[in-house]
Amino acid sequence: MEELLYAFFATIGFAVVFRAPFRAIIPAGLIGGVGWSIYAQFEQSGMELAVAAFFSALAIGIFGEIFAKQLKMPATTFVVPGIVTIVPGYAIYQSVLYLIRRETTAASVEAANVALIGVGIAVGILMASSVSRVILRRFRDTNGGFGA
Repeated sequence: MEELLYAFFATIGFAVVFRAPFRAIIPAGLIGGVGWSIYAQFEQSGMELAVAAFFSALAIGIFGEIFAKQLKMPATTFVVPGIVTIVPGYAIYQSVLYLIRRETTAASVEAANVALIGVGIAVGILMASSVSRVILRRFRDTNGGFGA
């Protein structure tokens, strides 16, 4: 619960830095907190970090799309600050540090992990966006153009 609060406030900080509208700041914080909680749960269960990042990003993307629809704002307003908590900053730092120390094998391993986590994040957000568009299109088509 404590980590959820940290992620919530960290996301709020990034939402402010990214100049999100005032009414989007709390929802963005909630999305970031939930995303981090999902990531942490999967990581603690022993799942690969890239897979944990994928499911976390998928949840962030889905909630971002929901809040975007409800508040009539772009989804990126919620997704970008929300995703910051799962970006592998420390792993990036480690890979650069290994490069500076000329430990190329360790740098390669760490950089590959960073790349896989990045792919997991990107695919999770992409899937959430694509699924929401398909659902909204079907909803619009079945309701005679109303409701979307």
